[in-house]
Amino acid sequence: MSKWSGKTKGSVLGYRIFIFFIKQFGIPSAYALLHIVVPVYYLLLSKTKKNLLLTFKKIPNLKSRDYHPTIYKNFYNLGKSLIDNLAILTHHKAKYSYTENGEEYLMKLIEKSEPAILISGHIGSWSIAGELLKKKGTINIVMYDGEARKIKKLIEQDI
Repeated sequence: MSKWSGKTKGSVLGYRIFIFFIKQFGIPSAYALLHIVVPVYYLLLSKTKKNLLLTFKKIPNLKSRDYHPTIYKNFYNLGKSLIDNLAILTHHKAKYSYTENGEEYLMKLIEKSEPAILISGHIGSWSIAGELLKKKGTINIVMYDGEARKIKKLIEQDI
């Protein structure tokens, strides 16, 4: 069984195109571009689809006819998440908001400069959370960063 690398399947060129679309035409245009990109990934990433299928088969009440549309939706939502991450990093933060669940506890810790450990199952993005929470105090985030160096360099340069 192969191991998860944590690296994106996208290329530097793909990231460049999405960053360009976000900066020049706005976030909705980048979402529209997903309607071209997602079908390509859906067709090419058979191993990923197989693993998602195995996972979705374990979901109670999910009918077999819904497996592949759900997998496709998963690809699309991941694409939207990546676009949102890039958009926030390209100074489009004002267009995003977040809901708070227990944030008052985090704020008390920040006010008192007390340390805390937050654990998350990969829902959302810690880099996005860090950007949105910057204005509230100092927050240090430790996370697995398996992104390809070329993509990280591109993001640092273009953003």
